[in-house]
Amino acid sequence: MRYLLPLLVFAFGLLCASAAESPPATFQAVHGIFEKHCLDCHDSKEPEGNLVLDSFDTLMKGGETGGALVIGKSADSLIVKMIEGRFERDGKTLIMPPRKKKKLTADEIATIKSWIDSGAPAPDKSELAIKELVVPKIIPKVAPRNPVNALAYSPAQKVLAVARYGSIDLIAPDSRNKLRSLRGHRGNVNGVVFSSNGSRLFSVSGENGLLGEVKEWNAADGSLLRTWQGHKDTIYSVALSSDGKTLATGSYDQKIKLWDVATGTELKTLSGHNGAVFGLSFRPDGKILASASADSTVKLWDVNKGERRDTLAQSAKEVYAVAFSADGKKLFAGGVDNRIRVWQVSETAAETTNPILESRFAHEGAILRLCFSSDGRLLLSAADDRSIKLWNAVEMRERFVLEKQSDWCVGLAFVSADQRIVAGRLDGTVGFYQTSDGKIVSTGSPSPAIAKQESVSK
Repeated sequence: MRYLLPLLVFAFGLLCASAAESPPATFQAVHGIFEKHCLDCHDSKEPEGNLVLDSFDTLMKGGETGGALVIGKSADSLIVKMIEGRFERDGKTLIMPPRKKKKLTADEIATIKSWIDSGAPAPDKSELAIKELVVPKIIPKVAPRNPVNALAYSPAQKVLAVARYGSIDLIAPDSRNKLRSLRGHRGNVNGVVFSSNGSRLFSVSGENGLLGEVKEWNAADGSLLRTWQGHKDTIYSVALSSDGKTLATGSYDQKIKLWDVATGTELKTLSGHNGAVFGLSFRPDGKILASASADSTVKLWDVNKGERRDTLAQSAKEVYAVAFSADGKKLFAGGVDNRIRVWQVSETAAETTNPILESRFAHEGAILRLCFSSDGRLLLSAADDRSIKLWNAVEMRERFVLEKQSDWCVGLAFVSADQRIVAGRLDGTVGFYQTSDGKIVSTGSPSPAIAKQESVSK
């Protein structure tokens, strides 16, 4: 017994020392708590009290009642007062989360307070480790098809990019020989775009419900130059400004992000759509960005200010594709209601200055893709009735319909000085056609995918 008390005192001292030496909570841990309890009311879409908790920067901005944090003083911080039910407004005590929603546990509150009391440090790169989506592995009983999700062509380098699941094939369209493959994407590669000189290729993909990803490639040797992350879901659309300085991405998370190509940093997030953003197009002068969404609208954005200029709401259903004319004065869009609509877009693109010029019934099925020739005089449209049409874009007059496709065509491109049309399909095949008459272009040594396409066509 004579040694028991000193041992207890010693053990208590060790526990206190251990607690004192334990590292403070990180923002990543705090953000995980916000995701669990708070983002349904405090995301960037329609935040309660204008308090957005989906990133470090927005948290630091606070909301309509002022700053959310008092750095180093968690007890005085508004966000802690609201979590603990110590905040009153208009004679009422407010607690977050409100009503019958599950409240934060004592440990979760302690984590937030620990982070604030330690100075609320910003997240560092070690906290931004890539998340992994763990799903069951199911072995298919038959060989899975490898769909084509998007196409892009570089006239400068005469290279065609064929985007598939997890990879991109770079092909010489005249010989159809594969030059190289770019691998390492997460999920479907849903969009690709070349820089104007063809030296760089930008691709977008992601993990559903987890993140969106942009990769920048050296097209000449296939080396990966940079990977960017920023969206909270898969990216479905991408566009590059004509000067090559700004990249736009649209995601299933309903957001559009503008990126500085030189540094890979995010410039702005454009919020306003209530559905996935399936299509993007920069006006040739780079000042206006058009977006097509599952919310049945096309929106026009001021790129420099990051502000919405107009909402074009004539579409009856989801809009999948959008493209500016070569002179930037007209905007074309198509989607589930089978129509191609054309608007005249003013210099400022302000509301009431962008009248609709035409609403043309174009296909028997939903329009999936639109693609202009390099001179802007020809327009391709593809629909889920497995049809592809070539239009005189100036007069919006149909020239001809290609043969019925073997599957939905979600990749379209003009190649070889606009003398050839390329169609990429969900069954994994790729078809080449003459722009003059729509006939199939054959080659002496087709790649396996092309050979499969030709056998299907015959």
